[in-house]
Amino acid sequence: MRFVRPAITLLLVCALCAGLVVSADDEPAPREFTQEELDSADALRLTLSTEQQTLYNGLRFLLRPEFETDLMSGRRIRPCVLEPFEDKSDAPLTRLECLRLWAVLQSGLPVTPALDRQLQRFLDTPAPGGNDLAPLAVMVLTARAAWLRDSLGRKDDLKLKVENLLRAGDALTDATSAKSSLVQRDQTQPRWVGNILWRALMMRAALEMDIEIDAKLWETDLKALEGAHKKEVAWSGLHKPAINEAYDLHPNLMALAAVGLASNLPDKTLRRSGTKAVETMGKHVTETLDRLDREYGERPWRGARLLVALSLSAEYSPERESADLWRASLRRRGVAELEPGGYILPRDTMARDLGLHETAWTRLESTTCETALTCIALSGGLYATGRAPLAGRELDNIGRLFYALAVLHANSAKQGAADFQGRVNLAISDGCDYLAEIQNDDGSFPGMHSGRPGNTALCLLALMHGGWSPEHEAIKRGVDWLLQPEVLRRAGTYDSACVLMCLQKYYEAAQRKAGILYVDTPEDFEAARRQVWNDIGEAHRKAITAILNNIDAAYVGGKQGGWNYSAANTTGRVHSDNSLSQYAMLGCKAASLLGAEFGIAVFADEAERLIRQYTPDENAEAVEYVHVEDEREGDKDDRGRKTASDFNDTIKPGGWSYSCGSTGYNLQMTAAGISSLTICMDELKVRGKLKQDLAHKIGLTIRGAEALVRAQYYTPEQFSGARNALMSGRSDGWGTFYNLYSVERACVMAGISKLEGELDWYRVGAEGLIENQNLDGSWGVERELEGVTRDMSANVNNCLAILFLKQASMPVITEHKKREKEREEREDKDKPKSPITGK
Repeated sequence: MRFVRPAITLLLVCALCAGLVVSADDEPAPREFTQEELDSADALRLTLSTEQQTLYNGLRFLLRPEFETDLMSGRRIRPCVLEPFEDKSDAPLTRLECLRLWAVLQSGLPVTPALDRQLQRFLDTPAPGGNDLAPLAVMVLTARAAWLRDSLGRKDDLKLKVENLLRAGDALTDATSAKSSLVQRDQTQPRWVGNILWRALMMRAALEMDIEIDAKLWETDLKALEGAHKKEVAWSGLHKPAINEAYDLHPNLMALAAVGLASNLPDKTLRRSGTKAVETMGKHVTETLDRLDREYGERPWRGARLLVALSLSAEYSPERESADLWRASLRRRGVAELEPGGYILPRDTMARDLGLHETAWTRLESTTCETALTCIALSGGLYATGRAPLAGRELDNIGRLFYALAVLHANSAKQGAADFQGRVNLAISDGCDYLAEIQNDDGSFPGMHSGRPGNTALCLLALMHGGWSPEHEAIKRGVDWLLQPEVLRRAGTYDSACVLMCLQKYYEAAQRKAGILYVDTPEDFEAARRQVWNDIGEAHRKAITAILNNIDAAYVGGKQGGWNYSAANTTGRVHSDNSLSQYAMLGCKAASLLGAEFGIAVFADEAERLIRQYTPDENAEAVEYVHVEDEREGDKDDRGRKTASDFNDTIKPGGWSYSCGSTGYNLQMTAAGISSLTICMDELKVRGKLKQDLAHKIGLTIRGAEALVRAQYYTPEQFSGARNALMSGRSDGWGTFYNLYSVERACVMAGISKLEGELDWYRVGAEGLIENQNLDGSWGVERELEGVTRDMSANVNNCLAILFLKQASMPVITEHKKREKEREEREDKDKPKSPITGK
């Protein structure tokens, strides 16, 4: 909304327009606020109670006032997914837009041209389909909220709208029937009770608007609800007592709200059978609320849950509690956590259980929904009857408060760097801060894989690559936990590889000191290897040897080749796959850099297997490969036979699929093959054991695999929007994050800055990760959201995101000096030059 900017903020506006700095990317730097400006804004905020602040800030989030574009520029905020309320679209309202309009109308926000336009869009929006009553009821209650606003007019149009919506709802008899598909033998879905509540709300609204209702249908619902009551658990969807928010707390609250709506109706609205059912259910109100308050009172009461609780009849309360005091307590808890951004995070399933949540919604839509429902709750509830909280407020007064809250929000938000590398660095820093904040006291890390050594190893690896010193107490504590015998006994192939990669980074200083990263000859490598090994403490050397033995024991070998999850079986068909095999190779590479001794035939064997099992895309055009000869390739006879000409050949794009020995290919396993082949080439070459023919085959195969990765890599569009590949699902350690990390390892190790010289794989992935990072520094489903506890968070994904952004693959020894020089030159080139000296 275009609110008039108040006098108290004129100083803000004038001051902020001066002295803006333009970055290298031509983006304005975030506005800076003086203390005087912040004090003025805070003084305005303090004129509101905590409940009013929550309402005003929630409405500001939903409306997206025009002035926020400048205030929030260059800052990291959680946006509302809806277009600004002033948007001039004439398209039908979505469910979220309808919820916003309901919140705005019920709050008492003054009438504006934008509100008139949104109301017309609402009237033009057809009745929604589906099998649940929630979408229809939301529209009915939005129409009621508008109908109660005399200044809007359109009463006849709104009444006709409700009549049509009511008829559509009457047809959905299965939604509330005792024989509904939602009523199952062992449990009743919460949405069944939700549908009964929505029907009651629609009936009450229709009665108020003098619209004829099908009272028999309502009576049938009430008798079905009465029949669903169980002695010990009331309207729980479960048949036995159990602490379960979705199946116990939520349906009971919804049932109590439905009973209250059917009480105190005008005479003869319901027949005797209906009123008797209401009276019978009313006898259970106090005991039910008493149990719910006792068992769930300490749970979060926000958003949809707060809305239903505050919509109970005014006289309802737990035993021996004043109804007014109990409701006031709920309101205080509902607004206790003030978020400067104004949004309310969904922390339970009530919106879903009410039937409001759409299947395709991500956290952004869910947050917008919860915020709208909180505003509705604080504006009178599902069926508001009192004075609207903003009624009588002048528009400029409301605008002044919105602006003050926006200033405070902008000042509290993290500033994002304007240039690409700055944004990358900020994302890495925030991701590492998140990991550090959730570390357990014993040094381990929580998550879906909290019991696995690999989970903690990856968290430590990400922190160290993110700039945390191995000497930091958090790192040392984590490594101590990691190397306990009882922890390592749980290590399979994945875990073992991750632990070795972690230790490789942990002892990187020793590797640099010994010069193992820069050796030129096999003799230099052997001397450096011994020095690194001797610099590692005996206890850690024993652990490294034991972990390496775990990987060796899982090796399958033979024609199939590859690695199993743990020690390979000796009978029957043995499992091995390219995912496990790439991690085994990473573990061997890390062990090599740590100075461990082991048989190097594994590198030649794995390279030969991957070359043998490479599957070409027969429909693709062949690509050319020219091999640049290296004097470190081949044995003495090979080197004696070398000529001045380089090896060249063609190969069809191709790669590998999941299972070793199978045909086919996909992005992540093909990238895994590239990194494994590069490791094999490097480890054999540095020891003087890379035969020239194998070097040619490895290079040719990598070239073909690169072409396939280029064809199958992500596009920027796949990482944009509310429902993109980085925001969906709750997988951890597989899926999009795994795929990106697989490509990062492949391209960094193989020295591929752009796939086929064209596709900037890093920029595409990094931009996607930066844009989809949560405000707390994590990725994916946030731990604040419903069902995401410390032990359910996807921390492996968080680590893979950080490692991708840091391009944290292990060094390729035979290319390390060259690549370090190239990186230093690139960083020097990217440094901003002094406008005075030009240096």
